[in-house]
Amino acid sequence: MGTMVRGWGWALAVAGSFVLGCGGGGGGGATPPSCLTLHPCGGDLVGTWHFVGACAADTATFTASAQAACAGATVNSVGIGVSGSITFNADLTYSARAWNTTFHEVTTSPVTCGNGTSCAGQSLSVTSSDGSFSRDTCSGSDVCNCTASGLQAITETGTYTTSGSALELIGPTTSRGRSYCVEGTLLHIVEVGITSTDPTVPIIVLADSVAMRL
Repeated sequence: MGTMVRGWGWALAVAGSFVLGCGGGGGGGATPPSCLTLHPCGGDLVGTWHFVGACAADTATFTASAQAACAGATVNSVGIGVSGSITFNADLTYSARAWNTTFHEVTTSPVTCGNGTSCAGQSLSVTSSDGSFSRDTCSGSDVCNCTASGLQAITETGTYTTSGSALELIGPTTSRGRSYCVEGTLLHIVEVGITSTDPTVPIIVLADSVAMRL
């Protein structure tokens, strides 16, 4: 059996893990500074950060990552938007205000990628009390054509920890893992992927949400 292939956005909205080429933030605009150019590198998070935009790799890069999980999967289009702000305090607490990430993704994959689940059975709709949602509609028989969209809305206070380039947000109801890189006055929160099970093959950057220190 194959491994079920869900879009990165489905994982973002449901599990909290953190696309049309590069694009602006919550509603369009210019590509944010140095978007997609950095791998996770860590750095000093203390301060208030305002999200200025997001961008993502092209569909060929997403497809290569998807096929590492299940041969035959294809990402046809993908888009992301981000807005809001987050403050990291020196006492390891944080406060997020309307940190909203939207996504949209269209994929095709063999039904065998669904671990025995039919294409229609791979559809889902999840909504949480904070307004976050994820919707995935799939159709087909041997090949599943899926459209996913959603919103992750974060307005909360909590605590955080860092280890190297890994950031863990511990909120009132859930924890969320992130990879990040601070470059001067810019914070990059990145989603990474792999294209091979060979550990010597480097990771690739799939999506990048960029914030500026106020």
